[in-house]
Parts: sequence; C-alpha cells; structure tokens
Amino acid sequence: MKKLPIIILSVVIGGAAVTAGGILIANSVNKNNGNNSQTEIESQIDSAKASESESESENNTDFESISESESETGSDTERVPTPDEYFNFKYLKNTDSYEIKAKDVNNLPVEILLSSTHDGKKITSIGLGAFLCCSSLEEIKIPDGVTSIGNDAFAGCSALTGIKIPDSVTSIGDWAFGECISLESIKIPDSVTSIGDWAFYKCGSLESVIIGNGVTSIGDWAFKDCSSLESVIIGNGVTSIGDWAFMGCSSLKSVTFKGTKAQWNDISKGKDWKNDVPATVVHCTDGDVNI
Repeated sequence: MKKLPIIILSVVIGGAAVTAGGILIANSVNKNNGNNSQTEIESQIDSAKASESESESENNTDFESISESESETGSDTERVPTPDEYFNFKYLKNTDSYEIKAKDVNNLPVEILLSSTHDGKKITSIGLGAFLCCSSLEEIKIPDGVTSIGNDAFAGCSALTGIKIPDSVTSIGDWAFGECISLESIKIPDSVTSIGDWAFYKCGSLESVIIGNGVTSIGDWAFKDCSSLESVIIGNGVTSIGDWAFMGCSSLKSVTFKGTKAQWNDISKGKDWKNDVPATVVHCTDGDVNI
C-alpha cells in the first residue's frame, strides 16, 4: 500500500499543502521516545530523522469539500484522519478560545502546521507539555493568534530544528524548549514579554538568539548550557536577567544590547548569569560596556 502523508484538515495535492483552517500534518513517521516526564528530559538523546519531506503552501479551502480521491487516486488511498484523532482541544471559557495538546507524542509525524482556529474559534494556547519529548518532530509552524506557549510545551523535542514564533505570542513558559538539542536559531518577537525559567536550557545546537524589545524578563537558567551559542541580541525592554541565565554558554562571544550603556547598567542581573561566558563586553547603542 502506498503511504500518503498524514493530514489533518488539509490535503496534499501535487506536492502542495492545501490547508483548511485546521492542522496540516505531513510526512507520517512515527518514532519512539523516552519517558514523558520533565525529570527525565535530559535522558532524551536519540534524535529522530525524517526520511521524506513535503512542500507547503497557503491555499485555503473547505476540508469537507476535499475527498480522499482528490488527494490521491487509486484503491490503495489511506483515510484522511480527523484532528481529534491526534489532538485534544481544551475550551478556554475566559478567552472563548482553544488550547491544543497532542494526544500521543509517539504518534506524530515530522512536520506540523497548526491552523489558527478549531470549531470556529481561535487557538490561543499551546498547552502544558503539548509536544513533550516528541522525538520525531522536526518542524512546526505556530499560527498567528497563539498568545501562550506553555510550560514544557516542546521540551525534549530532540529533532526539532525549526520553529517560528508569531508576533501574537506574549509568554514563553518554563522549560518550553528545554533540551531541544537540534534547534539552531530562535527569534523571539517584540510581542513576547517574558521568557520562562529553563526555557531554552541545554539547546546544544543553538547558535544565535534574537530577543525582542518587548521582553522585560529573562528567566533563571533560560539559556544555560547552550554550548554552541555564539551571539545574542537582547532587546532594550529587558529589565531583569535571571540567575545562571547564560551560564555555560562557552561559545558566546558576541552580546548586543539594543539600548544605551546606562540602560544596560540598570538591568537587574542574577547570580552567575554570565558564568563561563567568554564575551567581555556588551555592545550598546552608544558604545561598549564591560560585562
């Protein structure tokens, strides 16, 4: 039987992803991972590698109008699954929106495109441990409208190399991307106001970080032991850097602050926040200042 991409509320036609206001999941490759507990995140050392990829486009249509025969002809066509088979959607009454969380991280493919709505309402939250230790996940696109990335949301996603955080997100939770050992770069938009504790802890392949001007606090251990991190750009809205925030970033030689030297000196800096960091100065808009 010929394998089709697993698609939720979308269909791949001629190599293009036709999205239907739901969730696209392409390249169905299931991988086993470790224990889904935060205390054992550091034990997730086997990165899942995808064998196929599908190109994506933003051509929206109604899911109900697309039949399996339109996505693939022939008698060996696989059934297109529904979103409820892969995800739980929790209704958030206070915001009249939904929170999303994977039902089984061992049964997800390598690429996921989340839509902005479910059942006619916005998806605003990536829930607690939503994709915790999903070792097969390589790339995910978070839609505009999501405001919160919860604690442990992507922690231990050892194969995750690419993620785009939209301008709607305001908070990144504790351990949100901890132990994402394949993540190479991250850009945190101006909309984000806080980066949680351990948020990017031990992202060993992370080389560059851009922190937007809206961020006011960088949590304790936020980038601890990101040993490949070479450059950081910190927005001018930061007022506090937590304990051990960049400790163990042994390759960090370039630190840029998008504010003045006076603003940098006014930032509250936690205990050993720069321990083992080789950089000796911070580049500010009006000159350099010693760390």
